[in-house]
Amino acid sequence: MTERLVGVGVDLLEIERIGDLISRYGMVFLRKALTPTELAGLGGLASQPTYTARLIAAKEAVMKALGTGLRRGASWRQIEVRDSSPGHCSVRLLSPAHENLRIHVAISRHGDVVLAMATITELEGSA
Repeated sequence: MTERLVGVGVDLLEIERIGDLISRYGMVFLRKALTPTELAGLGGLASQPTYTARLIAAKEAVMKALGTGLRRGASWRQIEVRDSSPGHCSVRLLSPAHENLRIHVAISRHGDVVLAMATITELEGSA
């Protein structure tokens, strides 16, 4: 069986920007950005900006790969990101309309910047 490429998305995010949002809005921001499972992984306060920036960058890259973006009705909470190995994560779309998609995401951090790249494929004939 072959796969067809649905899309590729990339996002670059400054950790400091997310830290500022967490400082300003705290849990109100975090509850809007993260699923309950992701919130459970927050850990200590010092890790919140980096952890949250990684997840949001991955979510933004997935939205771009889907062609929706945040402005077309997509939501950060419709995408759940879990670390699976260093630099990689598993992504689950919390929408049955996307159950046939395979999502591959890689995340990299350099200093105060997080980069995420998402590739989405679909098995041919499964749409």
